[in-house]
Amino acid sequence: MLHALPAGRRVRRHRGQPRADYRVAYTRAARWPSGCPRSVEFLFRKNKITLVPGRGTAGGAGRRCACRPRTAATRTLEARAVVLATGAAPKSLPGVAIDKTRVISSDEALRLERLPASVVVIGAGAVGVEFADVFAAYGVQVTIVRRCRGFLPIEDEEISKLLAPELRQAEDRRARCGVKVRRCASGQDG
Repeated sequence: MLHALPAGRRVRRHRGQPRADYRVAYTRAARWPSGCPRSVEFLFRKNKITLVPGRGTAGGAGRRCACRPRTAATRTLEARAVVLATGAAPKSLPGVAIDKTRVISSDEALRLERLPASVVVIGAGAVGVEFADVFAAYGVQVTIVRRCRGFLPIEDEEISKLLAPELRQAEDRRARCGVKVRRCASGQDG
């Protein structure tokens, strides 16, 4: 967190309270993508970690994995420790077409130059809750909707129970469970 301190010192006041300045954060983040992968590659080399981009499956008591690098045939790797970094890809729901302007995925949310006054986050898993929290921190009115009961369904049950009242009672966000999203459409006001 110390590396973020200089940017964090620039805050706006909202109703007498300090507020994080999204423009400062966006400008700072826009500079990262080109340098970040090189930094990670440097750390891998420094710590003697082999990176094999491609697809892989784990097997054999966690010490072995079959991988198919992007440029070669499948091979088996054996190591003291194996990490399969799965990554993430946004997906749409039936009736919800991502137009990348008004209806956006997490990918577009990361590149927003300006924040909306309000946003509906569909899904209350780790990604949805994190985006809702970030939007709320910047003063956006957030509504989280989830088809099933509860929040963070894959996470620890105790954490989910502790988080639920916070999500429901925060003044800058609302949470609704048991809501099925049938369609999304942009109107004149949003």
